[in-house]
Amino acid sequence: MEPMGVSGYELAKALGFPGIYEIVRGERAISPDTAIRLGKYFGLPAQFWLNLQNDYDLRVALGSGVGKKIKPRKVEHDRELTGLSRAQVSLA
Repeated sequence: MEPMGVSGYELAKALGFPGIYEIVRGERAISPDTAIRLGKYFGLPAQFWLNLQNDYDLRVALGSGVGKKIKPRKVEHDRELTGLSRAQVSLA
């Protein structure tokens, strides 16, 4: 927050959300509600803040070793799906 020229106190007051301190310390996630508040304050889309949270959550999960012992499923028909997007696959 300091690089953005705002203190934690100023941000919490502007957002009407004292939980900002917990988010900064990694004790609380950015919720959609908080993402909207941050987006309005900083002039960025709420999705930007949710993407930051998702990226952080994924890095934490990867660092914990989740999935290391899982072997990828390999079957013949999966090759047909290689070029498809997730949206196309879910519609099939």
